[in-house]
Amino acid sequence: MRQSPSEPDPPGGDILRGAAIALWTVDASGARLHVSDGWPQLSGQSVDDWLAEGVAPLVHPDDRARVERTWEDALRDGLAFEHAFRIIDRRTGEERVLEERAVAEATSRGLVFVGSTDDITARVARERVAAEVARTQAAVERVAALVAAGAALRELAEAVARETGELLGGVTAAVGRFV
Repeated sequence: MRQSPSEPDPPGGDILRGAAIALWTVDASGARLHVSDGWPQLSGQSVDDWLAEGVAPLVHPDDRARVERTWEDALRDGLAFEHAFRIIDRRTGEERVLEERAVAEATSRGLVFVGSTDDITARVARERVAAEVARTQAAVERVAALVAAGAALRELAEAVARETGELLGGVTAAVGRFV
């Protein structure tokens, strides 16, 4: 567990070392106090860089304003929050989707946000694939319904043609008797 030099290791620090999720604390002024050693695995950003500059430099430009607003609101109001946003991994340059959650806790130092950050890139990709499969399945079902409707129309047209043919045949025969 890496932390600012003035902070003691939080309870459970040994369990958190190397965890796949990053756990962190930030004070009410936005100063970063602790982050677990899992942070670099999630972001490609070193613990020291996170302590110095936070996640802001990694946030995807299209998500930056929303992430900043979420943090500003949380710090101002002392409220818990949960949000997802994209980052650009410093090691690989890949876009990742992170989910961040935090609760505000009153401590002897004042209000402290205790939070976690998890890489949900794979889950988001699975959800996108599932949505695309659902759209494709719906399209296939619409096409099947149209094909079935087309077959029904063809049967109807054939029946109308038979009936019309029989009617015309009867009319022709009746006219022929009078001519």
